Amino acid sequence: MERVFVMRQLLWVVAAFVGIGMITPDAVAQREDEKPVAAETRSKSKAKAKKTEGEEEQETAAEAKRNIDKARPGSLLNRDKPLGESIDLRGDMERRRDFEVIRHYTRVAELDVIEGLARKANDLTLLERVEDIRRKELQRYFSVMQLLRDLALQKAVEVIP
Repeated sequence: MERVFVMRQLLWVVAAFVGIGMITPDAVAQREDEKPVAAETRSKSKAKAKKTEGEEEQETAAEAKRNIDKARPGSLLNRDKPLGESIDLRGDMERRRDFEVIRHYTRVAELDVIEGLARKANDLTLLERVEDIRRKELQRYFSVMQLLRDLALQKAVEVIP
């Protein structure tokens, strides 16, 4: 029953394409004369099931080689050398902001490692020092980011006539 429903939907789609002129009735008639596709795929899947893993690897390597050979000369598909380094399109403010973010998270990560070592050793003085340095780093980071925001806002206001 489900198969009949799918076939009806398919016929409606084909009729719609014929109606709007995307395909011709001759093309539909030619397709009906051909061998069913499902039988071909079943025979191919049975043949693949009989192959060993080594044969499948050789086949995929051969297919990949064929695909590379089919590429146009100078195509990006078969690249002999890597792309050059990309151009940095960020402005000065974005570059400074990204540098500060990287610096901050690097410092915090180092403090996390030191804190973990201090916890294993039960060194309370080192833990206190790490927390003090972490507080100072957060204060430094927030002040630098606020300064960058203020500079960006000032630059934006100066540009507006």
